[in-house]
Formats: sequence, C-alpha cells, structure tokens
Amino acid sequence: MSDKKNTPTPEEQITALQDQLKAETAKAEALANENNSLKESLQKAQEDLKTPDPALADKDKEIERLKAELEDSSEIVADLKSQLKLAGKKGKGTIVEIGKKKYLVKGGFVNKEGRFTPEDIAADPKLAKSLVDRGSGLLKEIK
Repeated sequence: MSDKKNTPTPEEQITALQDQLKAETAKAEALANENNSLKESLQKAQEDLKTPDPALADKDKEIERLKAELEDSSEIVADLKSQLKLAGKKGKGTIVEIGKKKYLVKGGFVNKEGRFTPEDIAADPKLAKSLVDRGSGLLKEIK
C-alpha cells in the first residue's frame, strides 16, 4: 500500500478485484452445478410421474371390483329388507317385480283358462302386468 492515506495502489486494487472475481466465479460455477443437478432431479421426477405405478393400477382395479360388489350387496340388502317388511305384514304372499316396482301378490284367481295361484302370477310377468294395468286388487304395490 502506498503511504498516502492508506490508499491501495492500482496493482493492489487489480489483484483484489481479480481475487473477488475468482471467488464470484467459483460461487457461480457451484450454483450452476447445483442448478443442473436440480434440473436432472426434476426431470427424473417428471418421468417417474409419467410412468404409472403397477401397484396403484392393481389397487384401482380392486377398488372398482369392490365398488361393484358393494352396489350388488346394497341391492340384495334392499331386497331382503323389503321381503322382511312384507313377512311382518298380515297378508303374506308372493312378490313380483314389474318394471322398477315391486308388488305383493295377495291371492290367485280362477277364470275360463284355469286356476292361477300367486306363484303362477309371479312367474308370468306378462300376466302380472296385465293385472296391474287393469287395477286388480290381487297385486298391491310395495312402497
């Protein structure tokens, strides 16, 4: 350093600036390396996300199968509840389904074609529908 008020000489200033430049360059290179590493990690993660996990696909299939099974079970339970409700009523009888409605066949009938029991009516959807359409009292809608 020169003697004038401790001011560094131009050569000292240049050396200090060169040292500072080297340090900043080293930092920039380290950050660039870290950035490249992060880019590679991100790219790998994105590729991993594109590839479906076979274990998850199997689980999805299992979930769909169980949903279908649950739906079937719910329908069976609803039907059983309906039958149980009917079993508790006085006028026990046979159940017939016409469209989406269920009817209790309360009795049979006799006509020129022969004798028809509640079971016969329940076994013949066309006959049961015709009785419902005519407003027969033999079939009572279950609600």
